[in-house]
Amino acid sequence: MRQNEYSRAAEALRVIAHPQRLKILELLRDGELSVSDIQADLGIKQSITSQHLNNMKNKAILKSQRRGNSVFYHIINKDILKVITCIKACQEK
Repeated sequence: MRQNEYSRAAEALRVIAHPQRLKILELLRDGELSVSDIQADLGIKQSITSQHLNNMKNKAILKSQRRGNSVFYHIINKDILKVITCIKACQEK
């Protein structure tokens, strides 16, 4: 890997390294959800949910699509879920 690839990898890890963001990624594992669905599952304020979603969107982890009054999010590259699966497996040992 080149230095810029290490930097991008480290940035992606930094962005997902938050309990709520990890949970959001797990929620989106099977497909897209609306902000209100994600917020309800997390049990936190809508504004905080939106901050987490926008943070991951700005780093090209998530993508959003507006439909009427709702915004739906999905994971751009599901390979990011492999990282989470690997971390969980390492904790079990």
